[in-house]
Amino acid sequence: MVDATFIKANSKQRKKPEDQSDPDATYGYKGFGYSATVNVDAKSKLIRKVVVTGANVHDSQILLPVLVGDEQTVGADSGYVGKEKDLKALGIQPRIIKRRVRGKQHEPTPELTASQKRFNGLLSKVRARVEHVFAGWKTVFKKVRVSCRGLVRVSAEILGLAFGYNCRRYGFLVRGGVEGVVCGV
Repeated sequence: MVDATFIKANSKQRKKPEDQSDPDATYGYKGFGYSATVNVDAKSKLIRKVVVTGANVHDSQILLPVLVGDEQTVGADSGYVGKEKDLKALGIQPRIIKRRVRGKQHEPTPELTASQKRFNGLLSKVRARVEHVFAGWKTVFKKVRVSCRGLVRVSAEILGLAFGYNCRRYGFLVRGGVEGVVCGV
């Protein structure tokens, strides 16, 4: 499963580019900061790969770099709709949420068909697992804003956050006795 989240920058955006204290942070539709795109295992909810970019980069542009290479299916939200052909070319089955197609001017947007709604409902239950990662980052680890500046340092901070999340999640999986997770102790 692939999804992205917005993380605020440590500084505010300045009007002049030369006055920027964080030159790598950019202004996206949610604010000034960075976007962290993650690839999460659907069964265990462990983070497999993280890519950090400026907030102005669209989620779909980071889909291929965040893939590990051994995926058979990829679940994603409707922001990745245009990447279905790229995934099929790699031999990966895309499981991307369907969205309504805009109608012509002065005409109402047609609703999703019943089969598309059913498909979205089935995918939403599985795809919600990637949102648990972001909830953990922002509530348990209290990471709404990065504490450093520059893309390299912010990437290192987010990778450390992902490592901490995976350690916490792995402990939960071992205590719960989930199949497929082996405790080396």
